[in-house]
Amino acid sequence: MLAPLLGQFERHQKPLSAIEWLKRSPAAPAFHAMLRGEVAISHETLDHHDLGEATAYLRSWLVAHQVLTPREEVLARYERWTQRGLQVLADHPDRAHVAAYARWKIGADYARKVRAGRARPSSHRGYYANLRVAISFTRWLHDNNLMLEQTRQAHVDEWLNGPPSRALPTRAFLTWANTTGIVPALHVPRPAPRTTNTPIDHTTRLKQARRLLDSDDVEPAIRIAGTLLLLHGQLITRVVRLRPEDVRIDNGEVRLRLGEDPVAVPEQLAELLRRQREHATGPWLFPGAKPGTHIGPERIRRRLRELGIYPQTARPGALLALAIKVPAPILAELLGYHNDTTNHWRRAAAGEWARYASLASAPTV
Repeated sequence: MLAPLLGQFERHQKPLSAIEWLKRSPAAPAFHAMLRGEVAISHETLDHHDLGEATAYLRSWLVAHQVLTPREEVLARYERWTQRGLQVLADHPDRAHVAAYARWKIGADYARKVRAGRARPSSHRGYYANLRVAISFTRWLHDNNLMLEQTRQAHVDEWLNGPPSRALPTRAFLTWANTTGIVPALHVPRPAPRTTNTPIDHTTRLKQARRLLDSDDVEPAIRIAGTLLLLHGQLITRVVRLRPEDVRIDNGEVRLRLGEDPVAVPEQLAELLRRQREHATGPWLFPGAKPGTHIGPERIRRRLRELGIYPQTARPGALLALAIKVPAPILAELLGYHNDTTNHWRRAAAGEWARYASLASAPTV
């Protein structure tokens, strides 16, 4: 079963590096145990001997060479974390309620977002925070000799006297608990909305895109991702999931599929995409360090910020500019967004964000 992987080691471009890894990697003992037949060759074995990045790298090799079947590691990590987190509730009857919330509400929502490629770092943090607060709230009730079904408004108000960050996760948990008949209807005040980041102005946005395209000393992946952010309003989490086949080349013309139909791109960007497709290995246009993975979105965001490009202001600026010129349904098809999203930006462009009107005459850089 491990023959394909061993053969890859034999054909490794840097055999000494491979041998060194087999000797020194923290994950090497688990690999040796698999070779000797002492442990099963499975994801569960690696989960049991999880040593962080070393185990993740070994797992990616085993998946890339079809020794192990692929799985959503983000969701598997969430499931393991859930099991550990629930241990603080011991054998209390409420543990079953929180476990149901973790699996059927948070877990189901999380899986849909991950599989649709819409999970951002804030999404991951949000799902973990929701479950962490649900567990903490339930444990707080137990410390006060209460069960979930005994929760009343006075208890919620007392709990919310703690850190403000509790509010939204508590609201989500109690809303679910009410719909499932565990608790009565309880009120959790909605926190004041956060201030929206001011969209970047049109002139600055185009200057940044031009500077990025002209910067030969910047990594191609960063130049491509930044340009798609600035000109097409693309989420970085979507850009990193592009595949080589999304770059269409027909009679020398390069088009990129972001939505239903491929779109034309500027000449310099077309050349970058052509070269990126030629050098792409595996299923992703931007392969990551581990076999079978794509580059991490946070790595791209961090590099863009170093270059003075901020996704939280660049994307709204691009989408507002596009919404002014392109009807919402067509924009949704071209960019791969839901109609609701493009309708939102169409309304914003029509004047709901009045402050944006002054940006053209007030460059941000």
